[in-house]
Amino acid sequence: MLFNNKFRKIAGIAALTLTLASVVPAEFLQCSAAEERTGELSDSAITEKTSQSESRSNRHTQYIPEKQTAVSPYGLDGYTARMESEYLQVLMKNGSGQMRIVDKRNGYIWGLSQDEQPEGLNKTWYQRASSLCTIIYYDKSGKENQISTESPDVDLDFAFQGNTMECGINMKEIGISFTVQMSLDKDRLSLNVVEGSMTETGDCMVKELYFLPFLGSTLEDEIPGYFFVPDGCGALIRFQKAVSYTSGIESRVYGKDPGIDSLMEAANLMASRGNDYMVEENVMTLPLFGIVHGEGQNGIMAVIDSGAEQAYITASAGGYVTKYNWVTAKFAYRTSYMKPINKAGTGIFTAQEERNDIIPGITYTFLTGEEAGYSAMAVRYREQLYEQGILSGADKVSDDIPLWVSVIGAEIQQGILFDSMKVFTTVDEAQAITSDLSQRGITNLSAALYGWEKGGLNGSDYGETSIERKLGSKSDLRDWKNMIEAGGGTLYLYKNVGQANADQINKRVQAAINMSNAYVAYSTDNSDLMYPDSYVVKPKTAAKVIQKMDQKLGEFSFAMDHVGNAPLSDYTRGETVTRKETMELFADALGSIGDRPTAAFGPSLYMWNAVDAYLDMPMSNSQYIFETDSVPFLQMVLKGAVDYYVPYMNLGFYSDYTILKTIEYGAYPSFIVAEAQSHELADTPLENMFSVHYEDWSDNIADAYMRIGKVLNEVQGAKITKHDMVASGVARVFYDNGVTILVNYNAEEVVCEGETVPALGCLVKGGADEKE
Repeated sequence: MLFNNKFRKIAGIAALTLTLASVVPAEFLQCSAAEERTGELSDSAITEKTSQSESRSNRHTQYIPEKQTAVSPYGLDGYTARMESEYLQVLMKNGSGQMRIVDKRNGYIWGLSQDEQPEGLNKTWYQRASSLCTIIYYDKSGKENQISTESPDVDLDFAFQGNTMECGINMKEIGISFTVQMSLDKDRLSLNVVEGSMTETGDCMVKELYFLPFLGSTLEDEIPGYFFVPDGCGALIRFQKAVSYTSGIESRVYGKDPGIDSLMEAANLMASRGNDYMVEENVMTLPLFGIVHGEGQNGIMAVIDSGAEQAYITASAGGYVTKYNWVTAKFAYRTSYMKPINKAGTGIFTAQEERNDIIPGITYTFLTGEEAGYSAMAVRYREQLYEQGILSGADKVSDDIPLWVSVIGAEIQQGILFDSMKVFTTVDEAQAITSDLSQRGITNLSAALYGWEKGGLNGSDYGETSIERKLGSKSDLRDWKNMIEAGGGTLYLYKNVGQANADQINKRVQAAINMSNAYVAYSTDNSDLMYPDSYVVKPKTAAKVIQKMDQKLGEFSFAMDHVGNAPLSDYTRGETVTRKETMELFADALGSIGDRPTAAFGPSLYMWNAVDAYLDMPMSNSQYIFETDSVPFLQMVLKGAVDYYVPYMNLGFYSDYTILKTIEYGAYPSFIVAEAQSHELADTPLENMFSVHYEDWSDNIADAYMRIGKVLNEVQGAKITKHDMVASGVARVFYDNGVTILVNYNAEEVVCEGETVPALGCLVKGGADEKE
């Protein structure tokens, strides 16, 4: 059976390769006359075509040579001024929530729907497009419906006082009412549901709420510009002619709630192969989105102020349902879940009985001139986080960039009759690895040890804090720690606090329960894996383990996994923990560790106060077909405050292009290695780590570090102030220490502003020594 499964994997990879070959763009296959005669592409032609294919994909930011002027499609007839600041004027139709916002700095008009009969919108969509709020609700039969403030059976009661408005909204036909407050301050317009005002008096129950869902919407490509969404590192959705898309974006801020949301999307491959090598789409990493009408002309940055734990970013490109591009946030008061109706596990989808305790709130900041773009939005948002104390400058800045190396220690291995624990790297061998890297000129190295616990990484009891003696003693660990610290780095003990396999935990006591009264688990459909299910641990239990580790191993630093992303709601009877409470539990647990450095994999915003290193940084968007660009928004926010590292380079992120992207995004290299040969990881839970033997990678690790460090050493401790594209495949990054970095993804050198940027290389301007 195991052999057959591995054969299927190999066959699946071969089939995928053939499929990809069949969809390569035609321009990639073009060749010269000489190449046609020989039937082969030259090395230079392959490099050129590959670089074009790479840099013009939505994994990168695209160069737009001609900047068109954005002309507002909105008029002011029938609108009356109701609020005004030194920057903005807000106008509304009498008795209606329809709005226009005039930016007094340049006269640009923002609005919702464009006229009384917008092209391609039916009655229901027009009501949504012109509304102050839209509600999705469950009727008495459990069916979903929508109603907007512009629906004829909704009463609106406006009260204005200076630059504050309160609107009592009575959806009398469905028995739902609430009050929305809107306030204007300088260039910011804020909306929120007044606390305690949401009431349900009939059989209908509110599911979701949208504020101003069509603010800044555009009809196809009538206006030059784009939406920004925080998908992965950041994504742009440029306005284009309508295409028949099958979906839009609708993703939870900070990732899925494992206690509610389906965790099986990766299994929906519509193919015969398993899902054990599939990954989920990227997370919406930040609680904000952006709208740009003309790069460098007009923009809106929308930040979710409250209720982010139950918020979604939703965006639709022209062609999905309507011809309009629109983006907004929605707030989930309830969701549907599978309610079991018998012991066999049969269930029916039903609405969540109790409403989530949230106060939806969002602030729109209106931008003009150079501030109107994704790059300036990132800088402005970063400034807000510094003001709020969420970010602060790094306490210690090295002259050289850091390198992260994780080392695989002990792990459980599947046997014919019995499983056994196997050591893949002892502490002495791990120390020899890091010593070898130091001798190769790597001066700022941090390391993490996987599988240090008694029994190994996945063979230990959950929460184990004893050191596996076959690896070495605590004294040996201490010696390794002192050696790394002497070189300016930190030794971390890796711990997957948030998840565990079936042999590690007592599911009845330690596993979280979802809304359907089942154990929360990430599952694959490959029964030949050693542990196809990974159970999510109760938040309170995980927080206690963090505290226990701090008490027992307080001299060491920790690299925490599955605690800073995808916060869950735990529905254990009598011990319910909300998603917001989980976020607070983990932030407090990590924050209480003290002044020792702490690292986390993919930590969300609410964790940034407590972490010093961000591991597994997303380096592209999720590559939905309607996402046109990846942009380093997340990196711009964090640069200079938190060290962030790319995904392990030896597990698929190692090439000339990824090294260039690491430089462009200001990220640091990371690798995971073992003294053992890679094939020895077969039949362990780590068998998907297909290439980790240190000797196979030692030269590449040193090479990548030197190539990246040659450029990024010039901007250690500095913040990114601007990112843009100066030519096709040529990115430019400005830093606040006066350094500018040009990155060329093309297979030939490019002259930009009188400077020559080498092929597949970089140019540093303004540093101590300008260099290529």
